Amino acid sequence: MTAEPVEAGYEDPEGWAERAAVVYRPLARLLVQRCSPIRFEPGMRVLDAGTGTGLVADALAAAGGLRVVGVDRSAAMLAHRRAARPPGVQADALRLPFADGSFDAWVGAFLLNHLPPEQPLREAARVLRPGGAVLASTWPAVQDDPVKAAIDEVARRAGWVPPGWYGEMKRDLDAVSGDPDRLGALATQAGLVEVEARTVSARLEGPTAAAIVDYRLALPHYTAWRAEAAPETLAAVRQLGAAAVQTILDGEGWTLRMVVLAARA
Repeated sequence: MTAEPVEAGYEDPEGWAERAAVVYRPLARLLVQRCSPIRFEPGMRVLDAGTGTGLVADALAAAGGLRVVGVDRSAAMLAHRRAARPPGVQADALRLPFADGSFDAWVGAFLLNHLPPEQPLREAARVLRPGGAVLASTWPAVQDDPVKAAIDEVARRAGWVPPGWYGEMKRDLDAVSGDPDRLGALATQAGLVEVEARTVSARLEGPTAAAIVDYRLALPHYTAWRAEAAPETLAAVRQLGAAAVQTILDGEGWTLRMVVLAARA
């Protein structure tokens, strides 16, 4: 699967922080503060893999006294709010530039759905001390989210076609990383123990329908189309998409599901 089109969507940190974070920020807090079996204590060395604009690092900061290091392939993402964030290293999660046993915990929010999961999990096991903790989140393999589906349908009618790499990712990677049983089995194969993988649900409150549409359009599989679409087309998609989303919010509301993996080295 070609990586370049995916990575191009992560070279706009300001836009990512302003739009995509509407959803990813509360999910980062949910992962770290409510879904984690880890007891984060002052002095712990925590690696935030795929840190992006630092949403997980912000959630970890609430624990207080942690020694967090962020890793990301995108220099642009690491540069965002540089002075207000923990140290960051530009590196690949598949080849971490750290010695064995360097960390007490490895956290990866929505990273394993972009990579064959076993490889980054093996690296996590390597850089963790014995007993160190792994905590990760991914999207479920079966996507039955009415909000995302409604926005995508409006965009399709306006000419958006999902890029080929996106279909490959959903078929080849999400089917593994988004299945708790398969993900848990891969974690065990990667040398981790006390493995637990489960699906959790969270009702998302607060974001407006318009903000939710902007979140969706900020994602990498929309980047190329968004850059080429006429302004009036984008305006129409935002308007019609927000109306469709508002109908859902007024009805059953928006409940997001994510797969959470917890394990130890």
